[in-house]
Amino acid sequence: MNSIELERKKQKTLFFNIIIFTLVFFMAVRVPMDSDFWWHIRAGQLSLMNDSPILEDLTTFTVFKSPWVNHSWLSQVFYFLIQNSLGNIGIMLSVTIIATLSIFFVFIRLKSNPISNGFTILLCVMTTAVVWSPRPQLLTLLFFSILTYLLTEKSIFSDKIPTLLIPILFLVWGNLHAGFSIGIILIITIFAGNALDFLLSKGKSNQNQYKTLIYWLLMIVVCSLIVMINPNGIGIWQVQFNTINLPSLQNLIPEWASPNFHELYQQPFLWLWLLLVFFFMANRTSYKFATIIPLLVLGGLGFISRRNYVYFAIFTIPLLSNELQRFFDMYIKDSLPEKGILNNIKNFNKKSDNKFSKFINLIFVGFLWFVTTWKIVYLSSPIIFDVYEKMSFPKEAITAIEKEELTDLRCLNSYTWGGYISWKLPEMKIYIDGRTDLYGEKLIQDWIEMVNGEETWMDKFELYDINCVFLEEDRPIINLLGNNGWQVIYSDSLSVIMTNQNQ
Repeated sequence: MNSIELERKKQKTLFFNIIIFTLVFFMAVRVPMDSDFWWHIRAGQLSLMNDSPILEDLTTFTVFKSPWVNHSWLSQVFYFLIQNSLGNIGIMLSVTIIATLSIFFVFIRLKSNPISNGFTILLCVMTTAVVWSPRPQLLTLLFFSILTYLLTEKSIFSDKIPTLLIPILFLVWGNLHAGFSIGIILIITIFAGNALDFLLSKGKSNQNQYKTLIYWLLMIVVCSLIVMINPNGIGIWQVQFNTINLPSLQNLIPEWASPNFHELYQQPFLWLWLLLVFFFMANRTSYKFATIIPLLVLGGLGFISRRNYVYFAIFTIPLLSNELQRFFDMYIKDSLPEKGILNNIKNFNKKSDNKFSKFINLIFVGFLWFVTTWKIVYLSSPIIFDVYEKMSFPKEAITAIEKEELTDLRCLNSYTWGGYISWKLPEMKIYIDGRTDLYGEKLIQDWIEMVNGEETWMDKFELYDINCVFLEEDRPIINLLGNNGWQVIYSDSLSVIMTNQNQ
């Protein structure tokens, strides 16, 4: 290949990469609407008002002033500052940029041709897009993607920069989100895989192999300790076990449940598994345990909880890309029909005018960015945002009662709307919001019994001295309250607010 052909190949690869990331950026642009977002920015606001991260509950009447392991305090401050200074468009763009960066650190690990890279990146986008929302979990996705790049694409034992970067990464990560634990799990699985490779190797052991294992073990210890440099101290590890020990999570919060492959948006995780198994079998590829163990563990965690399959995608997409390229080389490339087609494409590329091709490429890229910019402007419009907000949250109900005296109300509220109510009506004391680990199993089960109008609902209302409900209009408790003297002060097709006039 002469220098001209090499230059044209580089230009075409660059053009294809620009197209891929323009499309990723376009898909990441979305209305920043998430139920947890509201209590996160409320917590960020309170942290700045108090000049320190809040480590106790200040918004509910059920656990008021109780200690709270606020593992996402830095993310909350980050999101609040953006919301406060740039509004909805700032949150939208921050989510878009973080999501695109997380895909970028996967993309630079790909070694196949642009077509294979484009297909696998699209699958990665489809699998990880479920967490592209303004939450600390999105930052965990980015940090996991960076960590995977550092661990799999760089030798952290010969290159000192990644060796220093990884602990620094965990130092920041430990203040952004408790999801740093998935990063620790990744390092542990790679260490376990290396240990198995070492023990099962037929060759003689040497000093460098021992040194490598010691480095991995030290990395686990250092990263596990360094995350405790945060306002919560060792309590940052407490939230991991508190969350696991809540059976209500899988029933109350869909993202903690196992995948439901009847839902189309969850199927890419299954597609990824099936494609990997198919190509591994067809190509008869062998991998070291340092690759197999993380793949199996992350894949298994994805079947336990749907929030975990995004990490499986981040780790395995480069493997799929390599296997796809290997399959093409083994079974398709040398077949006569395909070979003729490929030769025709190559001849066409050689004959095509370089300046004309650049002009067409520039027009196409310009059109894509025009459409992307239009999408940003359209979705950031206050009118569009208002429509989305009213579809998901009781904005009209909030508007109707925000001038009322609310300080004496102890409100049994919708779990989904807890953070929204706390942000919009900070003077109202609510029962619960999205901080499941803070409340514990009993409070959550009591909430379920009350909103469903089960036999003990009256006793629970008396126990918590509840004099207000702010719930979805189809909750069973609504009719029961109406039959027991409660008055409706606001209702619409989405929500109902009732108070007990006898208290």
